[in-house]
Amino acid sequence: MVVLEDGAPCHSSKVTCAACQKLGLTSVNRPPNFPDLNAIENMWHQLKLKLGRMNRRATSLDELWGQIQPAWDKLDIGMVNRLVDSMDETRQDVVAARGSYTRF
Repeated sequence: MVVLEDGAPCHSSKVTCAACQKLGLTSVNRPPNFPDLNAIENMWHQLKLKLGRMNRRATSLDELWGQIQPAWDKLDIGMVNRLVDSMDETRQDVVAARGSYTRF
């Protein structure tokens, strides 16, 4: 299995690297916020927009969870499906580019 990662420190930690090696995962590392890995960022952006429109900001973890869950449930499933459907093509292009730029 090939895992696309964006260069975040948690992806290169000793614990993560050991787990990937144990599971036999091949990691393709990219710089943080690289355009060809931003598909999921679109979803997070939509979620943050929904949370930002709420009248009251959460002041506890329980309150935040109570706000996130309904906002998550209201995400456009069509957008989610388009993002998921594009991931294999994105992965193939990143692997073929061997760490160089892709058309994304």
